[in-house]
Amino acid sequence: MKLLKSLCIIFGFSFLGDMLHSLFNLPIPGSIIGLLLLFIGLYTKVLDLDLVEDSGTSLQKNMGFLFIPLMVGLIDQVELLKLYGFNLLIVIIVTTSVTYIIVAKVSQKVTRHE
Repeated sequence: MKLLKSLCIIFGFSFLGDMLHSLFNLPIPGSIIGLLLLFIGLYTKVLDLDLVEDSGTSLQKNMGFLFIPLMVGLIDQVELLKLYGFNLLIVIIVTTSVTYIIVAKVSQKVTRHE
């Protein structure tokens, strides 16, 4: 029951982000707005981490399964991959590298601060 409540909270923030995106025609996707609202709620201690930790951990452990629909959909786009595949590969490599570097630097600063 705790896992279901936890998932409902996370999906509720996602839904709220989608609603705000639709209402105000924001350039940021609703899912990102929902994540930011969830982060703000956790950071300001309005929302207790224990309420969402169980489902967050479960989602993180099973993240690979969440990419299966994306990959299946990508199979339908073979022609686009032939045209832009190399460009996509370069973008993926660069953005992944930049993300790893930023996460590493932030992690170092956080662990030093603690």
